[in-house]
Amino acid sequence: LHALRGELDLWTASFERGVAIYEALGHPGPLHIAHSNYAVQALSLGEMTLARTYNRTAGEFARRVQFEDQSILLAQVELYAGNLAQAERILVALPPPSKFLMRAMLAQVALPLATALGDDRMLEAYLDETLIGGPGRLTATEARVAAAHAIALAATNRRGEARSLLARIVESMEASFGMVLPVVAVATPLADRAAEIRSVVALGAKPARDRVNKALLSLIDAAIASLDEQAAATTYALDAAQRFADIGWPLIEALCR
Repeated sequence: LHALRGELDLWTASFERGVAIYEALGHPGPLHIAHSNYAVQALSLGEMTLARTYNRTAGEFARRVQFEDQSILLAQVELYAGNLAQAERILVALPPPSKFLMRAMLAQVALPLATALGDDRMLEAYLDETLIGGPGRLTATEARVAAAHAIALAATNRRGEARSLLARIVESMEASFGMVLPVVAVATPLADRAAEIRSVVALGAKPARDRVNKALLSLIDAAIASLDEQAAATTYALDAAQRFADIGWPLIEALCR
């Protein structure tokens, strides 16, 4: 709840209290889960140092309980940080995951990475639309997977399919926390519908210490303005670029520029 509200000090304090309880119990399993969840939240908040640190700690506990998939989450951090070679090295070393959530996470990392690298072979290897489910509303996880697929499909000139997936994301989105990839995916190729998710992103941007949603909101406003107000679109896009630069997400900064 503190993460959702942008209450970063209380968020950190709550985590530390929880970890102290798990450390007293002495089992690595709960400690792995706690550090992993904290790392995921840190990435959603744009706290890159914390995301990397706690993913590494989670990885140490994961090895003790023989959970080999944890490094997917560290690859995601390196992707956002623009360290493409490092993200690729992590993915190449991974055994294929069997659990749905880890397969879904892998798609969220591998497809944007393959697009950024221009690696068609990697794109084909990780496209798996069975992860998205049937017609109708998407869950948050399915929306993130759909966004990754839409980015990949657009990069391979399958733009009609990409737009169909993005339209489902627009119709399904109820909150913006942890939804960076879907918002970014919608903003450029589906600018004509970006206004439909603006209120969701604006709500997430309200906390004073929020950084990610404020950057996403500028990107959404740039997309909306690009339809008929080019000067305003440029202003919003450059503001978004600077905000993403401050967070440390160079790929999205580059998209804005």
